[in-house]
Amino acid sequence: MKKSILSVTIFLMVGLISVVTGCNGSATTQHTVKGTFLLTDGKYDEAIVEFTTAIESDPQNYNAYYLRGMAHQRKLQYGLAVDDYTKTIGISPKFEPAYFNRGMAYLYEGYYDLAIADFSKGIELDPNDHLNYKFRGSAYYSQGNYLSAIADYTEELHFNPDDDSVLSERADAYLSVGQNALAIMDLNKLLKVSNNPILIQSAKDRLKKLE
Repeated sequence: MKKSILSVTIFLMVGLISVVTGCNGSATTQHTVKGTFLLTDGKYDEAIVEFTTAIESDPQNYNAYYLRGMAHQRKLQYGLAVDDYTKTIGISPKFEPAYFNRGMAYLYEGYYDLAIADFSKGIELDPNDHLNYKFRGSAYYSQGNYLSAIADYTEELHFNPDDDSVLSERADAYLSVGQNALAIMDLNKLLKVSNNPILIQSAKDRLKKLE
């Protein structure tokens, strides 16, 4: 999931860079595009150098800040990633992907309130980016706010009804609030749609305990 999100976002960013710059061949554009492909190839340190050079050439290049944040995030440097996403938002406050990725960084670091705020802003800016619901649900669940987690997981399942990880997490949330029958329904559906052996075995184990 994380890798696919990264790849899709980079693909979209390459197109966005071309639109924003008009493909004018500037040094800023060249470094940003080169960094993007390095990021795609997993060469995060080299990508960071290119994005930094692009930023030095044009401090208002929010694409470079955003993509450098992604490179830091892939290196698990969440604090640096948050800094770059925050700079991105400062330049382009309606750029929804920066809120999503900053929310993910906060989520990984355990700053659940901050993560929830960013995912909520992402939903405000783009209600169709359903991953904001999914991971806001995870943040709520981590706080023990199971009813809010269930609501967000349910919203995510409207977009992606066969998301096995969400079915698993919603089942846990249902169990946490004593809704065992609903949990059993989610676990049984998970067994029908999932190809993940870990989730399948976990679902079987939980169903056995509920017998």
